[in-house]
This record gives sequence, C-alpha cells and structure tokens, in this order.
Amino acid sequence: MHDRIVASSFKSWHNFKLWNVYEVLWLLGAYLEYLSLVTNRYRASNRDEYIQLMQGHKLAGGGFPLFFEIQEKIDALMDQVNPEDEADVDRIVTEIKQLFEQFPWMSSAFKDLLNGKNHLPDNKLRLNLLNRRVGFMGSGEYRKHFFGVKDYIAQMMFNSPPGLSDAMDLAKMLTVMDMIQPLANGNFRIWKQTRIGLLSHPLDPDAARGHLAAATYLQMALRPHIYHIVGHTEAHHAATAGDVIEASQIARRAIQNAMGAPDMTSDPAIQKRRAELAEEATALLDAIRSLAGPEAGNPFTDASVLARAVTSGILDAPQLLNNKFGRGQARTRIVNGACVSVDSEGKSISESRRIEALFAKGGIS
Repeated sequence: MHDRIVASSFKSWHNFKLWNVYEVLWLLGAYLEYLSLVTNRYRASNRDEYIQLMQGHKLAGGGFPLFFEIQEKIDALMDQVNPEDEADVDRIVTEIKQLFEQFPWMSSAFKDLLNGKNHLPDNKLRLNLLNRRVGFMGSGEYRKHFFGVKDYIAQMMFNSPPGLSDAMDLAKMLTVMDMIQPLANGNFRIWKQTRIGLLSHPLDPDAARGHLAAATYLQMALRPHIYHIVGHTEAHHAATAGDVIEASQIARRAIQNAMGAPDMTSDPAIQKRRAELAEEATALLDAIRSLAGPEAGNPFTDASVLARAVTSGILDAPQLLNNKFGRGQARTRIVNGACVSVDSEGKSISESRRIEALFAKGGIS
C-alpha cells in the first residue's frame, strides 16, 4: 500500500488537478491512522491489549477496511491516467471525486479540500472531521472500528419534575427502557443507572432523609446496575464527608429492604401510563424523522435535524422560554400524578395533537 501511495503521489505531482484530489486520500489515511492511535490508547487497559488493537494497521487508514477499498480503487485509476493528457486527467479526477462522494465517512473538512480549500482545521479531532450521520455518533462500521462502543449507561433521573407521583415516575422510566432496549444485542450492552432528581430534595434535613430512602426504594423496581446517590443535604449545602457516609447508609438500607419488595411495575395504572408514554414518544420521534431530508441518514444523530426539532418547537419545554434557540411555548401540568401537555385553556392534549397544531399553524420551519 505504501509503495502505491508514494508512486501515485509522484505521478500526481505532474498535474495539479490530480494532486488536488489525490492529496485527500493521503491526508484521509493519515487522519484515520491518527484517530485510531488516539482512541486505541484510551480503549486499551494495558500494553498487550494496545498491541492487539493495533494489529492490521499499515501506518495509514487506521486499519479501517473501507478506507483500503477506496484506496485500491483510486490507485488503480492513478495507474491508468496519463498526467500529460488533460482530457484523461479530467476524466480520472471526475471518477475519483465520485468515489469520494460515495464514501460515507467523508467529513466536511476533506470535502472542503476537494472544493479548493488548501488546509485542514488545526484541531485534528474537531467534530467535522467525523461524519455526523455515520461517524462515532452513528451506528455504522466506522463507529464500531474506531470507537469500539459496546456499552451504554442509561442514566434515569427520577423525581423530575418533582410533582410526579411515584407510580407515574416509574411508568416513565419503564417506557425509557422499552424505547432503548431494542438497541441491545450481543455486541452492545445497556446498563441501567438510576438517581434522585436534585431539585426534588426537601430543604428540611429530616424530610430529605425520608425522601432519599423512599426514592431509592422505588428505583430498585427497575433493578438498576448502578445506583447514583444524591445526598439528602444537596438542596441545602454541598455534601460533607459525614453527609456522604450518612446518605450511603440510608441508601444501602433502602436497597436491602427493596430486595424483597413486590413487583411494582405490574400495577395496572403504571402499565396504562407506560403504554401512553410509548405512544407519545413514538409520535415525537416520527415528527423528528419527518424533518430529515434524504441526505440526513439517521435523523436522530444528525445535528441539523435535531437543531431544527428544537427551533421548530417539536422538542420544547416551558423552561426554554426566553431561550434564543428553543421556543418555550409548550405548556405542562401535573394531572393525577403525571406530567402532561396542556393547551392554552389548561386542558390535557396528546403529543400528536400538540405536534399537529404546530404543523397546522405553519410553525415547523
């Protein structure tokens, strides 16, 4: 591979138009190698594991098989071209650019080079060097190869907003698990982490102790892998060493008691709300998906689609009022322990109706 890159580079120097496209392959290979070196250092726990991760690397391309595929195709074109024949050069340059256009992990920084820019950004790991659709936030081979993401910690903050009843709070978190569970497979694990909502702790220290114990007990219904203790003093002052020890003892006892608790998740009211929230969430996701054009790839990892979901009011919350990006037009109210959307008259409305109203008013932009 190295001999071919060197040979093709020398050949491309005979004609600037050839070098203008071939340098992108050279630089792309160097950046992918750099990226792999950096990420493998973080992924490896020892030297032997690092050496194992670096197997298959060739000093360019970061060991990414799809890079080597495009490299072989471009070098084959370079073998054919006559750099002294302008018509032949134009034909080969067009074919190479078409190959780059078909390469799904081509970042905007390298596309800028193809369009005449003469330098790359100073920060070698800035986000626009990684494709926003199928890069490390996506689900493709790129993320799997370079970032090796196999674990996801789903943090679920209970008691938010504080007015939720325990039953409706549990229903919400069960729905969260329902929505993300399809992502799990043999190569991708989901770890449940639960915690108390910071704003829910009472100022009174005795009441806060009771809240810590009760909220911890409720969270055990999800059988979390990780429990994040939020100290009972946090509403009043930053926890001291003594506060942390006391909070840990309270939480430990609550967890021990919860090991023999009845199955709260089977409560009919919880199951009913769980189904309602799943329907509401699906309507919201469908609305976001409708904003994506054919170039967006996965709309849920596309920055422009998600930004538009906020500015259009699809993703909205009352707390976004006066925010320069969010609308803050959504209204909510606690009804029978559940947080629901309401209309201008304070009557409950479904998420579908709220979104339909946005489209009807021409508010989606």
